[in-house]
Amino acid sequence: MALRGQTFASTARNSEKPRQLLQPALKRPPKADPSSQPHLSEPALGSLDPRLGLRKMTFAEHLPGLQVEAVLDPNAPGHLGLCIKHSKTTQIRPFFVHNAVTYLPGLIPAGLGQLVRFPGIPSDSGSTEKLQSEMKNFFSKHLDQETQTINVLVAFAFASWFVECFEVAPILWLHGPDAEVCIVLRLLNIMCYHPVLVGDLDVAALRTLPAGLRVTLLIKEPDLAPGVERALLNSVRHHFYFAKGSQPIDMFGARALHCNSASHDSGLNCSVDPARHHLRCLSESDEDEASRFFQARLLAYRMSHYADAQTFELDSSESYLGLEQELKAWVSALPRGSDVKNSVIGAFAERRADSLSDRFEDPTCLVAEAALMFCHKEGSKHFYVRELAERVNDLLMGRHANVEFEDRKIGSVLKSLGIHANRVTRGYRVNLTPEVRQRIHAVATAYRVLSAQPSLVRCADCRRQP
Repeated sequence: MALRGQTFASTARNSEKPRQLLQPALKRPPKADPSSQPHLSEPALGSLDPRLGLRKMTFAEHLPGLQVEAVLDPNAPGHLGLCIKHSKTTQIRPFFVHNAVTYLPGLIPAGLGQLVRFPGIPSDSGSTEKLQSEMKNFFSKHLDQETQTINVLVAFAFASWFVECFEVAPILWLHGPDAEVCIVLRLLNIMCYHPVLVGDLDVAALRTLPAGLRVTLLIKEPDLAPGVERALLNSVRHHFYFAKGSQPIDMFGARALHCNSASHDSGLNCSVDPARHHLRCLSESDEDEASRFFQARLLAYRMSHYADAQTFELDSSESYLGLEQELKAWVSALPRGSDVKNSVIGAFAERRADSLSDRFEDPTCLVAEAALMFCHKEGSKHFYVRELAERVNDLLMGRHANVEFEDRKIGSVLKSLGIHANRVTRGYRVNLTPEVRQRIHAVATAYRVLSAQPSLVRCADCRRQP
């Protein structure tokens, strides 16, 4: 059940240059000819004379009363134009002027940007439920997977179209047989916003991404280079740049990865099962047709629901402390009460449960828990870092953890929590002053250690905690 032509682009330095998929719509503004230029009746778009004001190359703009997206120009095959939505009117233009700034389609230099799939003319998708159903049916037609897996894939595709509305980009970790995962990535390449499908990636290739172009990286590389992995994971938060080298770049965007990474501090895991039935292969012509169909509808959906996504807030019942920003990015575009949304919320609930179980062996949580024990010890006025380390290791032994921490490590964790020890003759000592006791209680409550649960109120400081 492999897709025809199932290949992944290589971007390593010694690889063949990516083929030129797109050329910029305009390398410089055309000479103005008022008689030949189309007329816009909306005054917000201003004059079309490109010689006036500043010029800005762009792939997407959200201006007061206007939405702009770079799309494939139907009047110039292989070139980009600007899709401009003003009120209920949508037009494709080679450029436009707004507030004395001439906006032009962004340039696509050689490199990773040449692999980006751009949408064409937006097409009304009807209701959100209808579009969601069409996406689920398409995934189900070409994947032999459980409903939960299909729902998570649909949610990721939706989320990729609104990534810049949120602080944390959606990340999807794919696990399973190579053949099935390859099909998943190819299908996401049809659905996602500005997708780039790659099978070999390096930092030099990432640096070729055009400024301002938000891409969804779909990566299949079992042995992802450590530098590339750090760059991808450290740029999942908005406004944080990848600054290694002389030229900082903004790589914020959605990404789906199939690699042997142990770093899963963000995103959702998606298990892809081996196929149980033979499914029809998707030909290249079928893939192109499906891409045109879904890209046009999802672009229309993005342009119609962008403002809603920007103001989206979670229901109080859906709040997961520490995961709120990620959850918002995943569910903002989904209809309330849909099974897709419920699947995503369930997946985040599982992740939260896993993170809470990790506290049993997390050094920070263990130090906070052990320090709280000294606070609750009758008559205790101080404790030594050595004693704290012994208590931490006793906790680990009781939880059957095959690990032991040295005094130096425990002292370092204690300091990072804002609890300072003083050097005395017998070692490093923490004096349990009222301020220190309050600090220990605050840290223990924040990290939700087992001995700081609401039902375990042992002192006045416990009662003061929220």
